[in-house]
Amino acid sequence: MISSDVKSAFHQISLKENQRNFSRFLWLKNPNIGPTEDNLIKYRFVRMPFGVIAAPFLLAAVINHHLEKSGGKFGNELKRGTYADNVFFGAENEKDAIEKCKNAIKIFKDAKMDLHEFCANSDTINKLFGDKEQKNPTKILGLEWDMKKDALIVKLNKIENEIIWTKRKVLKGLAKTFDPLGLIVPVNFKRKLFVQELWKNQLGWDDKIDEKIIENWKALQNDFGSFVIRRQAIFKQKIADLHVFVDASAKGFASVAYLRVKQEKGEINTSIIFAKSRLSPLKNPMTIPRLELMGAVAGKRMIEFIRKECDIEIIHCYIWSDSTCVLSWILNSNEEKLPKFVKRRITELRENKSINWKYVPTEHNPSDLATRGVCVKS
Repeated sequence: MISSDVKSAFHQISLKENQRNFSRFLWLKNPNIGPTEDNLIKYRFVRMPFGVIAAPFLLAAVINHHLEKSGGKFGNELKRGTYADNVFFGAENEKDAIEKCKNAIKIFKDAKMDLHEFCANSDTINKLFGDKEQKNPTKILGLEWDMKKDALIVKLNKIENEIIWTKRKVLKGLAKTFDPLGLIVPVNFKRKLFVQELWKNQLGWDDKIDEKIIENWKALQNDFGSFVIRRQAIFKQKIADLHVFVDASAKGFASVAYLRVKQEKGEINTSIIFAKSRLSPLKNPMTIPRLELMGAVAGKRMIEFIRKECDIEIIHCYIWSDSTCVLSWILNSNEEKLPKFVKRRITELRENKSINWKYVPTEHNPSDLATRGVCVKS
């Protein structure tokens, strides 16, 4: 994988001459004198200023325009792999990677933009195109990436101690963990449960939390660590099966997705690619079967999201559940005889004919961990 960045991206976009008056601002000629008429000078931006609400959209529109203009398969790959000013693409080997890097630089150069800060899981690419002061691990879209091991590093950060704990400070500590792919959902689940308890006790944002309650939080403070997860989900094969496991408990429901790839020599590779959990609602509590059903719905939506976003051919899709009740609703029941809540969701689940529904025993269901929470050491 190769990551790069558009240098000073927003400043590469010019404002039209007849629109620059909308970006005027006042400045003082002499800061020691007040804002008098003689001491004010009028400036206007000629490039896209930071902070304009439409700036991210305009940057994306400009980049997409030039990538579409470049045409070809690689132009489309760059378009799908560009997020704001970050550009990502892949290659089968180093020779192909060098060629793609040169093409990417040329495409953006034609758009009067410079690609820099190249990072790759290849020493050759890093030496040819990377910065001299390149650090490893580096960051891609907020996640740490160890280029040498080609692995993502997700950190469950240690929460600093406070003299007086409040709900605001607890949430601040919880927000320090950045995990957009849900790779450490099971170990973060207990922290989310604790926050839900604070809401249950109807505490204000800055109310002091009772010592008896805060003891549980102090135990969670010491539960931290780093998780190293292989970044590469598929190898030479561009086809795979998608397996999603779903589960629920009285505390919440969860779903986790794995890609299963069979290599040419018959070797099987599996990779976790996405996971998600939700706490049970405080208002209108649900029964376990209904929570299991919500987990199944989350799994179905996860499959549709992954199929839309992944540039690989997914042959078969499976959802595995340990709830015989939910599987019976989906596979055997007459919708008209079901309660409205259940009926609506069963109708949605049956819409996708490509999903194969399977039973898995609880002890073999990985999503079970994300519905009860585990410690880092376990």
